[in-house]
Amino acid sequence: MEQGEIRCSCRGRGSCRAEEPLVAEWWVHRLPGLGCHAMCKDIHEVAPLFGTDYIEQGYNKLMQHYLAGNKNPELLWRLTRATLETADLDKNHWRRAQLICEGRTYGIEAAFYAENNPNALRWAAVATAYYCDFLSGQEKIEECKKSIDYTLKGLRINPDDHVLLFIKGRWMLYFCGLSSLEKERVRHVFHLTGREPTVSVGQAQATLMRAYSIEPRHLPTLQYLALCWLAQGDASMAKYYLKEALDLRVEGCNLHVQAECAQLFRQCV
Repeated sequence: MEQGEIRCSCRGRGSCRAEEPLVAEWWVHRLPGLGCHAMCKDIHEVAPLFGTDYIEQGYNKLMQHYLAGNKNPELLWRLTRATLETADLDKNHWRRAQLICEGRTYGIEAAFYAENNPNALRWAAVATAYYCDFLSGQEKIEECKKSIDYTLKGLRINPDDHVLLFIKGRWMLYFCGLSSLEKERVRHVFHLTGREPTVSVGQAQATLMRAYSIEPRHLPTLQYLALCWLAQGDASMAKYYLKEALDLRVEGCNLHVQAECAQLFRQCV
């Protein structure tokens, strides 16, 4: 993301830097917290930690503001992202699930307080999508609907958000593999008539290819493009995208995805 400026409302202190501009300055002091200047300073310091092995430090720094009562959506969506990235660094399955559940809470809060903030919607969509991996049955379908609602709303604001396009393609591929019972649950939760056009693997692939054309180095997109090709019986093309994923030099949360890509690559015959 490009660097943007937060106009700090702390009088006489000038301005702070952060990843994205604040959507509404009045949020900064609406709820009790550590103050605008401290939050802006920490947001700036945490920005370089995303995608690295040190993101837990950023998580701890942002969490101080949250525990102090700060519900600024610019803090919340960053805390969501930091929590999810910290989860991907944790090799303990139970602890990872707990962190993703925690990140989901912050993401939903961010989208509630700033319903038209594209970053809040993006990370709410991601958090609810990843939380679904730990659910089943009706509960999973209901959480899936939340994720899709955030995804589609975010894409209406920014149709070129490659992360939201990835989440959309991910869900499309998921729907392609549902059983008859699961499809019935989807119709009930989504209030469908049953006459809607079915989603195909090709459509999921097209959505993921659009995400890939915007950001070809996004590991989850490469992983799911490979899964689309495998679903169509083409291991050769699957290996092409997996090799791209494995050739990238990554750290932090991306190591988790790259390890999954390596396992998938070994399964390709």
